Amino acid sequence: KDAEIAYEKLNGKPLGQNSVPLLMCYCSKIPQEICHENQLPPGLILHEDFIDEKLEERLIATLKWSSNNIDENDQLKHRQVQHFGYEFIYGKNSVDCNSPLEQKIPEACNQLWKNLPQFPNFHPDQLTVNRYEAGHGIPSHCDTHSCFEDPIMSLSLSASIVMEFKDPENGRHCSVLLPRRSLLIMSGESRYGWTHGITPKMSDIVKGKNGFLTIQRRQLRHSFTFRKWVDLCFKVQYNFLIFQASTTTKMWLQLPTPLWSSNWQISCLWAGSWWEYRS
Repeated sequence: KDAEIAYEKLNGKPLGQNSVPLLMCYCSKIPQEICHENQLPPGLILHEDFIDEKLEERLIATLKWSSNNIDENDQLKHRQVQHFGYEFIYGKNSVDCNSPLEQKIPEACNQLWKNLPQFPNFHPDQLTVNRYEAGHGIPSHCDTHSCFEDPIMSLSLSASIVMEFKDPENGRHCSVLLPRRSLLIMSGESRYGWTHGITPKMSDIVKGKNGFLTIQRRQLRHSFTFRKWVDLCFKVQYNFLIFQASTTTKMWLQLPTPLWSSNWQISCLWAGSWWEYRS
């Protein structure tokens, strides 16, 4: 009732010295499917204060920004981007594993994985660094399933940001604050079943130290996103074709005897390229 009264009294009315009209809205009801406090999507892990200020400075010092780092396609909206290890191809959401970059992942990043005992085998070979000015964002998306392994990790430097997670299956939505120097790990369902993105705006609504909501102005932010591309290989053992997409992910296909004893060929589309195996 109070919201209705405030709307009727103030909506469209001039406000302040410049008499700018105030446009208001309110929610008539709260959606049933909403994330409660501290309830993250399954498989999403957030490590706050993952690194100290000294390592943050070292990582940012490895970056060299110039006009050549600006990708002017419609998706990036002039954000500055740097790639290490392999170039991330935004049009295909993949990498060309046959064209490694001379610019390797900075050695300073090796210190990060020592603090992740739950992922002892995670050694990324692709790093994308985005430089977000205040007001910049990124559309909701899900990193290509067939191109990158699980997990994907993102380190937030220079400033905090709110990232939006959505489950397309049931419309569930979570707004997650990524504090400065925090590490976000997308694994399992949050990696494959949820989309993530950043709404382009100048500020975020966050919970303050006193427990009340407050406005947090956005600032220049650097995002270090670490991925490991899927290493695809075919291998035959007895009458089984082993389709190995990584060191941990395998699929077996039993070959019928007539096919096994004759010449045959199997093709599949993987990471935007056709792969073939011939007997």
